[in-house]
Amino acid sequence: MNRRSRAKTTVLSKLLQLPESADPGKKLNEAMKVIERENDDLKDVLPKPAKQQFSPPSRLRAFALTQNLFISMTRLLTLRAVVKRFLNFLLLAGFAVGNAQAQLTLADVQTVVAQAVTRATGLASSPLRTNAVIALTDREGWVLGVWALNTNATSADPLVGEAIAKAGTAAFLSSGQNAFSTRTAGFIVQQHFPPGIANKPPGPLVGVNFSQLGFSDINKFKAPGSVISYGSSPGLTLVAPPLPVTGGLAGTPGGLPLYKNGQLVGGVGVAGNGVSPTAVTPSVIAKPDSDEDVALAGQTGFAPANKIFGSQVLIDGIRLEYIESSTSLGAVLPFGSLPGKNVSPFTLIATPAPFAYPVVTLGGETGELRQPIIADPSAVPLPYGPRGSPRPKFPTSLLPPRTAVAPRGPASACHAVSRPRCSSAS
Repeated sequence: MNRRSRAKTTVLSKLLQLPESADPGKKLNEAMKVIERENDDLKDVLPKPAKQQFSPPSRLRAFALTQNLFISMTRLLTLRAVVKRFLNFLLLAGFAVGNAQAQLTLADVQTVVAQAVTRATGLASSPLRTNAVIALTDREGWVLGVWALNTNATSADPLVGEAIAKAGTAAFLSSGQNAFSTRTAGFIVQQHFPPGIANKPPGPLVGVNFSQLGFSDINKFKAPGSVISYGSSPGLTLVAPPLPVTGGLAGTPGGLPLYKNGQLVGGVGVAGNGVSPTAVTPSVIAKPDSDEDVALAGQTGFAPANKIFGSQVLIDGIRLEYIESSTSLGAVLPFGSLPGKNVSPFTLIATPAPFAYPVVTLGGETGELRQPIIADPSAVPLPYGPRGSPRPKFPTSLLPPRTAVAPRGPASACHAVSRPRCSSAS
């Protein structure tokens, strides 16, 4: 083994010996610098920084699984190819571990509920004081629990479906780069954009609030009893929770995304202040809302960074809405003594373990393949043959007969400006 191979092996051995409390992201960056010092041609190949990609200590397990593979590859491939392939493997491992890290624990769910209930019971003049329903979903649409202050509430209560829709809308529309609320959703689905301004074109996502109807999407809300499946019909194994008449996505305030360690983990939705789920109107979108107030309290400790608020996004110079309400959260009631009840069958749970979808790289981007890529299953041939076939020319027999073009007039008819270019006969 040459000096460079020994250096690479030594670097990896040190990574594997790190204690669980160490920051492997920082150490991996240091390791990459060592490799770069030994190989000038790799200075622009290695990713920087690696800390965000490899920070959870548990990812050292991924390093251990790849050490022998890395050393074996060193004997067969050039250094550049070895490092590229090794890093690609680490990225895939990090992708899977990252999904596992981005989830809410049962304690997190209970904290969000306790904070929201505490705020709702403190609103003396609001129907939410005795009527609030709080729901949580994870970013995949799993319902993590529903809590109602009305002890007579059941899953058939319309407020339950409304709260679930609000939580899921915030979770589905948000990402690691942008945090969107149900107020944001209501702002961009209107018939005019911005809402309330007549004779303006529709919003950028007009009608998207109807895109989660029961017959449409694959990534649906998931009630207890749902089973994730990988196949041509993954939606058939899912159980839908109750949803409002508007469908799965909500457009009235009261739904906010939840973040943990900077990663999107779900959403919280609150219903019960008397605003109808169909009241997606400019006036509702523009003013403070008590449902949103309570959701903000629940979001405490799980809020996105200000820099990714939906209100940081401009469309045609118009700033999107994110929140118009504020909240005030005092001493939080202990979860064990909260008023109300956990609505059956939506027992409070942690985020389920992520399903092991195939991880693939397409066009240089690595991600999960949620449904198999297949050929067109229809036996009916396309009108002009398989895709990519040359399209036939339009039948000339269908064209109208050509009309003879009259010859140009005498040269003497030339315009004065063009006369120098006319024939000598002029």
